[in-house]
Amino acid sequence: MRSEDTYIIEECLNNFAASEIYEIKGEAFYEMPLDYCINDSWLLTGKADLLIFEDDGVTIVDFKTNAKIHQDLLEIYRLQVLTYALAISEIYGIKPKRAIIASLYEGNFIEVDTAPNVLAECRDQILSIINNIESGTFSGKALDTAACGYCAYKNLLCKLL
Repeated sequence: MRSEDTYIIEECLNNFAASEIYEIKGEAFYEMPLDYCINDSWLLTGKADLLIFEDDGVTIVDFKTNAKIHQDLLEIYRLQVLTYALAISEIYGIKPKRAIIASLYEGNFIEVDTAPNVLAECRDQILSIINNIESGTFSGKALDTAACGYCAYKNLLCKLL
């Protein structure tokens, strides 16, 4: 492993250990697979990086190791962590206490609102994307080159969001 890689890993681990997330009391599950059936016909699958089941709800953490999270990328990560919160609330009937995008390298921990109206908006956004897939207006093929520096799907997905 290169010394640069070692530095990045150490930085991420140190930032996590120094964060409030590290101190949350509850039953923790890392890389927890989720299968969430939405609209009785579509199955969304994923793995939540960290779920901490506390007495008064669940904390959902999505770890990111990017050098910097740009605003466009933050919106995609926000949808991802909210989808986990929505799935957890519906699968387990447990209220999401908080959802966090943990930018480990930056040491920046971004809390995302998980109020019921926000989760309802997330559900609507997912259903809109599904509708575009079903109607054929969503192209699942990645661009040959990324339009922005972050994601080959940016111009496809972000137009839908």
